[in-house]
Amino acid sequence: MPNGSVHLADPESSRDRDAVVRLDNRDDAATADLRLAQRRFHLLLVDGEPCGIARLDWVWELIPYLGYIGIEPAHRGFGYSRLLLDAVVEHARASGQPRLFSSSTADEPEPQAWHRHVGFRDAGRIRELNDFGEDEVFFCLDL
Repeated sequence: MPNGSVHLADPESSRDRDAVVRLDNRDDAATADLRLAQRRFHLLLVDGEPCGIARLDWVWELIPYLGYIGIEPAHRGFGYSRLLLDAVVEHARASGQPRLFSSSTADEPEPQAWHRHVGFRDAGRIRELNDFGEDEVFFCLDL
């Protein structure tokens, strides 16, 4: 297995910023900069190169929520998602919260299976939550 490590992305590092903008396909650069300043991103390095991120969001600025996790395809299947998740869990624990939440759309069986595989439990569903009218499946991980 290649050498992997995770660190909290540094908003002052141009390498970290470029990696976050490239890897977080849900944010534009301005939103990524704001979230970097809020210290929300954990960056996965494999052999010194950025190849994955996890974003810790906050529901109502109180409840930790795994807002995004993504690893470049060439680096999937090596257990790196666990490294990223562990970093997010430690960050959430440090806030004193007892649980971490996450979700995926109902039509995404692979992300749902991943959540269950890494220890999340099913926590409910909200019908037609997103702009496409799809249900969102929620997960909870006890910290």
